[in-house]
Amino acid sequence: MMNAVNEKTRYTKRGLLLRGILPVFVAAALLCFAGMADAARRTVTSGGDAGVGTLRYVVENAVAGDTIVFHPSVTTVNLNSYLFVDKALTIYGPVTIKQTAGGRVLHVKFQADCTFTQLTITGGNTGGGPGSKGAGVINYANLTMYDCTVSGNSGGGGIHNGRNMTLNNCVIMNNSSSGGDGNDDSLFGSAGGIGNSEFGSSLTMTDCVVVNNTCSNGLAGGIYNGDKATLTMVRTTIYNNRNSCLGGGMYLSTRATTTLTDHCAVYGNSPDNICGATYSADYTCRIGNWPNKSATKFLGYRGEKEPEPRSIVGDSDVAAVKSALANPQSALYGVIEQTLAADLGKTVPEKSTSLAQLAGMAATLYD
Repeated sequence: MMNAVNEKTRYTKRGLLLRGILPVFVAAALLCFAGMADAARRTVTSGGDAGVGTLRYVVENAVAGDTIVFHPSVTTVNLNSYLFVDKALTIYGPVTIKQTAGGRVLHVKFQADCTFTQLTITGGNTGGGPGSKGAGVINYANLTMYDCTVSGNSGGGGIHNGRNMTLNNCVIMNNSSSGGDGNDDSLFGSAGGIGNSEFGSSLTMTDCVVVNNTCSNGLAGGIYNGDKATLTMVRTTIYNNRNSCLGGGMYLSTRATTTLTDHCAVYGNSPDNICGATYSADYTCRIGNWPNKSATKFLGYRGEKEPEPRSIVGDSDVAAVKSALANPQSALYGVIEQTLAADLGKTVPEKSTSLAQLAGMAATLYD
């Protein structure tokens, strides 16, 4: 009898427990599905600045994770003020987002990790001076852009990156910056094209073009890579950008890290192509106005004409050295042989004589 009572009590407790837990699980599941339902594909149906169906309205009412697209009838969005993006969104064009009343076009705020595809961002005008940088786009999140064009923005240049930005197949063109006195990048617009200038900010560019951007009294016509910032360029071209002082193509801060790989090209910029600190470029890259140039590092060139790397393609002296090294009867071969022999035990005078002969040959070849 006692066992039966115990069994009944145990099953009764189990039933009470299930009745208590089940609603909790159901509520949690409903919340989960509700969250999934909220992450949606939202469509912009109006090209106006505000109101139902506009880009501003859709962004304000979206939730993190949403994708925003545009009705085929909406080819241009005309803004009358900044558009703040303060949540993680994916925005697909093709569409032109145009600032019509002055001010910045897009401001991507902290923690709003976004992806933009096929957007043309234009018409921004931040006037220059303190707080003006990034008239087209200013980014303080993790922003990835595909097939976008940033053009026709003025005052603070095309883009300012303050955190992490990845550009793929993007064009940055015809932007301008009137960057104050260029002494304090935290206050002034830093570049006509792109300013990557916050401490620790990172910019990666692949298959991009930076062209026809200008800067007046700022730090770069094309790209400024600021203090402790990182810039990585792959198959990217920077040409025909201008600055009124230094850094027509690129200006590199002393503690910046800059890497160019896989057929990058920096040429035709005024008054110079690259100014400031050192950078790393592999042998496929083109620095300057002539092809077939080996890439080198430049340090401290501030105003004078930058040296062009020496070509090794078709040089007669290089061909002569190769021929001499392949001929055991040549004088160069003999001197190198004597020098190596001296290292293996010949007297100091013999070694010195061999080295002097080798130095003389080098002077003859390269003077």
